Amino acid sequence: MRHRIAVIGTSETTRSVALLLVARDDSHVLLTGEDGRPLQAAATALGVEPSVDGPVHVTELTAADLVVVCEADGVPVHEVRQRAPSALLIVATADPEGDARSLQDHLRWPRQRVIGIDAQAAGAPAAQRAAAAVRLVNFVLADRGQTVEATVQRTAEGGDGAWGSVPVMIGAVGVRSIPADGVAPGLSLPAGA
Repeated sequence: MRHRIAVIGTSETTRSVALLLVARDDSHVLLTGEDGRPLQAAATALGVEPSVDGPVHVTELTAADLVVVCEADGVPVHEVRQRAPSALLIVATADPEGDARSLQDHLRWPRQRVIGIDAQAAGAPAAQRAAAAVRLVNFVLADRGQTVEATVQRTAEGGDGAWGSVPVMIGAVGVRSIPADGVAPGLSLPAGA
């Protein structure tokens, strides 16, 4: 089964995310702002079956499993909510906390389905932001309940200060647990984590 992964944006981060995702044999990558032909050629060179479309119109996001937002400006929130109502949203912008909060407010999705890259990656160059986003994609699709640093809404009440970068357990449903003390229940994190 191929996972439909929509990548929204027209930036270097967008292209890097798409390039990293194209190596997944189990995914169909939909690019809303980039040409997919060069990535199809890259997939062929990597020896994987190319499954990249782009640029696609937002109406083609129907049934996307994951939506990776690389630029918060211009996200077609209404279309995403209508066409991919059960997707997980991964925010790979330079401000994952602010952009994830804003997108969640507009989408009105449960907090476990909106995940931003960690704060350290957010301040890094585009390639590192892309790697952090694809790492989250891999954790979601692997569905092993792995713990990773991510930017999430830490409290159910929301509001200022409720978002932040903490270790969370991630699986196919998104965030499985957001511990109050930053350590997932039943898990021991390595020293310095």
